[in-house]
Amino acid sequence: MSYGAATHSYMVAFLLYIWSFLQMGLNSLLASFYPRLVNHQVDLRGKLAIVTGANSGIGFETARALAAMGAHVVLACRNELRGQEARKQIIQLTGNPNVDLEMFDCTSFGSVRAFLNRWDQRQLKTVDILVNNAGSLSGTVSLTKDNFEQTYQSNHLAHVLLTHELVYRGHFSPTGRIVSLSSGGLYLSNPLNENNATGQDVLSQYGHEVGKRMSPDDMIQLYVRTKLSQAMWTMALQRKLNLNEKWKDLTVHCCHPGFVQSPIWRQPTGPGATFGIILDVLRFTVDRFGVPSEQGAITPVWLATAPEPATELLRGRYWDRRQWQWSTTMKALSLVIAIAATLVAHVSAIPLVTRATDDSNPFAGKTFYGNAYYRSLVEAEAGRLKAAGKTELAAKAAKVAEIPVFSWIYDTSSVNDISGYLKDAAAIQKKTGKKQIVQLVIYNLPDRDCSSKAAAGELHLTSSATGVTPYQQLLDSAKSQIEKYPDVAVAIILEPDSIGDLVASNSVAKCKNAAEAHKQLLSLAIATLQLPNVSLYLDGAHAGWLGDSLAPTAALLGEILKDAKIYGANATVRGLATNVSNYNGLGNQKEAGKDELKYIKALAPYLEKAGYPAHFIVYAGFGLRPMVTTHPLVDAVVWVKPGGESDGTTDTSSPRYDAACTSPASYVPSPEAGDWHPEMFRLLIEQANPSF
Repeated sequence: MSYGAATHSYMVAFLLYIWSFLQMGLNSLLASFYPRLVNHQVDLRGKLAIVTGANSGIGFETARALAAMGAHVVLACRNELRGQEARKQIIQLTGNPNVDLEMFDCTSFGSVRAFLNRWDQRQLKTVDILVNNAGSLSGTVSLTKDNFEQTYQSNHLAHVLLTHELVYRGHFSPTGRIVSLSSGGLYLSNPLNENNATGQDVLSQYGHEVGKRMSPDDMIQLYVRTKLSQAMWTMALQRKLNLNEKWKDLTVHCCHPGFVQSPIWRQPTGPGATFGIILDVLRFTVDRFGVPSEQGAITPVWLATAPEPATELLRGRYWDRRQWQWSTTMKALSLVIAIAATLVAHVSAIPLVTRATDDSNPFAGKTFYGNAYYRSLVEAEAGRLKAAGKTELAAKAAKVAEIPVFSWIYDTSSVNDISGYLKDAAAIQKKTGKKQIVQLVIYNLPDRDCSSKAAAGELHLTSSATGVTPYQQLLDSAKSQIEKYPDVAVAIILEPDSIGDLVASNSVAKCKNAAEAHKQLLSLAIATLQLPNVSLYLDGAHAGWLGDSLAPTAALLGEILKDAKIYGANATVRGLATNVSNYNGLGNQKEAGKDELKYIKALAPYLEKAGYPAHFIVYAGFGLRPMVTTHPLVDAVVWVKPGGESDGTTDTSSPRYDAACTSPASYVPSPEAGDWHPEMFRLLIEQANPSF
């Protein structure tokens, strides 16, 4: 939790500081009791890695781990004697002779540029891995030769210059990795802006008198600001790289290495030394509770080598113990990305983009709203699990309860719930100051789910009174409720499975008979829900369903959107929702029919040709957690289907029984579609990836 000192009394500011410390620090203090992480092994022979600050601590252990996997490692160090000793030790420990030393001083841009100029002349210079590890902490007012506050330049600006120049000079391999060390301390940072990011506001309190002691609070504040800057820059850089064809496959991450017994807390006396009772306590705490540097290197090494972090939708993130931290990433994303660009401008004006960033992603900068009803179902299940003695599973279920899931408008009665969701979201927005985005699914087309029986709805096309008219009334009701809350953003998925059936189920008589009505009602829905705070996503089915029908799918969507403009000339949509209620992977599957990212990238050019916007949201329930992405095609990863609700009954006597529900791949027995299915919910938790 960040705060602006000018907006609070000292006592309130102090309490907020303590709260932030508890949020970050308690986890750190318990680190020594966590299970030890173990480095997976990857063959890095033929790969080249640079590690800054590699003569001790986390940097040394990172370099040693990479060398042990066969990489050619370059130690970028400012102290030649210590660097040579580190090089010698790594060669002895790993048996890998391909370890070089290069002089690199973060406090001097001249040193960084000299390093880069020498790199230009190297025979082996294509970088596969860059680990920006070097950093410092100063207890006195300290300026670099370049007239920047020392901590800011050492921990952030020098690495910005190094990274951007290596990219700009063409020294990265096409699939290179950039990993920057941040810290959980970023939670303690003031909100950054162009005036305080460089630390000049703190230095001015001491008259910019070099060597003057700073208070522990000011010293720590300067440090944690640099760590938040690293996180912000990571996301901004990944976004810009994504938009350049040459660099779009580079991966950028930052991470908290853990509460580590790092040399940074035990600097010697003299200029820039850290001191004071608070810091003595901190040193004692680190020595007593911190994890060794070897453990601190696990996450950066994993980010630099493992396949998972290079997945397109996971790039540009902040990590802790190999887990992506949603709240931290969202905090940084909510800050103005332009600040990061301003920080970069202090160092170099390198043109990393060839076209402007699209800032119209409706999910960006907003908190995903999750409805209380689903939360209550999950909490009740967690209570039953706990009562049954399954405490570990109950704890995982409690985490699922906090995940924001779409709210479904599945009949003419449930449409009345929209006002409640919006009212609740508006109250949260007012209380927290955080913009909410309410997530809705409208799923009540007459003769919906026409290719199966499991989720058949209440409306039918036998007459206008039983089909078209009540559907129009549902749309009008939704619109009138949303209009009352113009300050709350709303994302709506229109009619899951409808496009899949329109394209691929013409051989089914019910679908063939409903096709024209479905197309016209989808066009009507688009036109009716044209509100400034609403973003519409039509059904995009999934890779296994329409992956072989890209052109017909795009043509149909273009036709539906064109017809919507007959009802309203300005009718438009944001894009498509794919994989709803399905289970395909996201950029991690070899088979195109099982990978939504491959499907999206293949479908996009057809959509653009058909005049339909190529933006997507992708369902990943009990897989990736909901998140805004930096991918140019994917607005967000979302949880649409409430996990734990049945897909369809296995009761053969039910009028909604479908034979697919008793297939070998089905869970038997299962209740009616939409009813709570505790056994399936527990299975989903147990098989969640990543795990809870």
